[in-house]
Amino acid sequence: MAMTAREVIKTLTSVPPQATSFLSSTISDHLPPGTKVLSFSPHGTAFWSKTFVIKTLQATGDPKSFFLKVTHTDIGRDNFMGEFESTKAIQSVLPNCVPNPIAWGTYAEDQNVHFLLMEFVDMKPEPLGIEQFTRMLTDLHTKGVSPNGNYGFHVPTFQGALKQPNTWTASWETFFTKMYERAFDWEQSVRGEDEEMQVLCRGMIENVIPRLLRPLETGGNEITPRLLHGDIWYGNSAMNAVTGTPLMFDASSFYGHNECKIMFEWNLDRFSQTLGISPC
Repeated sequence: MAMTAREVIKTLTSVPPQATSFLSSTISDHLPPGTKVLSFSPHGTAFWSKTFVIKTLQATGDPKSFFLKVTHTDIGRDNFMGEFESTKAIQSVLPNCVPNPIAWGTYAEDQNVHFLLMEFVDMKPEPLGIEQFTRMLTDLHTKGVSPNGNYGFHVPTFQGALKQPNTWTASWETFFTKMYERAFDWEQSVRGEDEEMQVLCRGMIENVIPRLLRPLETGGNEITPRLLHGDIWYGNSAMNAVTGTPLMFDASSFYGHNECKIMFEWNLDRFSQTLGISPC
């Protein structure tokens, strides 16, 4: 029987100690030949996984560190697959703006424990300046063009525990509506059904979204789907402490309208004005 939304969240936020008490041989297999592991210790925090730094000496004698995320359950595995593929997609157009993704997979010792391995990047804690941040996103949305002209992504990606419906879709209105419905249904399943909110959601889907999005692809207008980070905010961006260049991470990508984040907030604002209430 499928887990409820609350059960999904509970399992992802309660990684068992035995899943993080050892460095799997599977991880070692993905490190460069001749790597000598010096230490394996917790590093940073994450809501949906446990995070570690692996300090090593390479065959050349040079020190090198790697960043490891560990989780469990099939949803956690798919979450890591989505993040890995998202990071690879961004790296293909902006090579220096994401940590280098190395591998994702399942521990040989425990088939319910899954990992995501990347090169470690020392980051400055302060957020990016607005100019650096916007230039990075502009470069991503300019250079990252959908490979087939459709909206979507080749694997599922997640907003935390929420699985995004990334099926390739020709219409932005259709794709956005499916994303919106999925998020609303998830919230209702977590917080409990609310009849008033359901009425508001239906009005959004039947009236507001078509009014705002349909004109973008009708009457001779066209949109080129662009690669999006998918979960971009100041907490998922930082400065490379060594190079001083901007970084983004924890991606949940798909190809969509290049102003999707702004458009979504604008839609909520317009909808709230229509109802005569203040947007949150």
